Amino acid sequence: MRGPEPSAKITRPVISGAFPREKLFCSLDSMRDCPALWISGPAGAGKTTLIASYLSSRKIPHLWYQVDATDTDPASFFYYLGLAAGKCKGRRQSRKKPLPLFTAEYLGGLSAFTAGYFEDLCRRLKPPHILVFDNSQEAMESLPFQEIIAKAILLIPTGIQCILISRYEPPPRLVHLLANSKMESIGWEDIKFSLGESETFINAHRKKRI
Repeated sequence: MRGPEPSAKITRPVISGAFPREKLFCSLDSMRDCPALWISGPAGAGKTTLIASYLSSRKIPHLWYQVDATDTDPASFFYYLGLAAGKCKGRRQSRKKPLPLFTAEYLGGLSAFTAGYFEDLCRRLKPPHILVFDNSQEAMESLPFQEIIAKAILLIPTGIQCILISRYEPPPRLVHLLANSKMESIGWEDIKFSLGESETFINAHRKKRI
């Protein structure tokens, strides 16, 4: 099966003219010390726009990864994540050796490989840094993918945060991260416009044809 185009998987979407969600931006600021953040809401809720515009507003170095069905295969996931790591800004230039590939010899030790991989990845990034996994629901039903994400969150050092964007709530296997303060969450009730934001948005466009 032909894989996705690398540039599409590892490039932050270009967002222009997004309504600035300053209240939500402040909430995201307050959660920066937490290892992981789960953003959930229905399709079209503005999840990706929120995070992309936040990163742009705060000028935070980041690695953007677009999750799809191919990421249920650990080999594919680690391959594309390695490409993303080599492309992202804010990495330590002294570490130019590519991240390892997940080959057949590691099939019986996914947890150990994940630990070594993310420890190496995080050493390459200059804090502060954010790892964004957009459309995580596309692979989150896969138990290996859940194992990788859970392990990664437990290993992320101070100054680096993992943001997972999904249409759904965290799966049961990741709920313990919320209970142990390893992950915060922002849901649809938080993302949707307040009355004040709606009024501001409409007033800003009154003179334009909507």
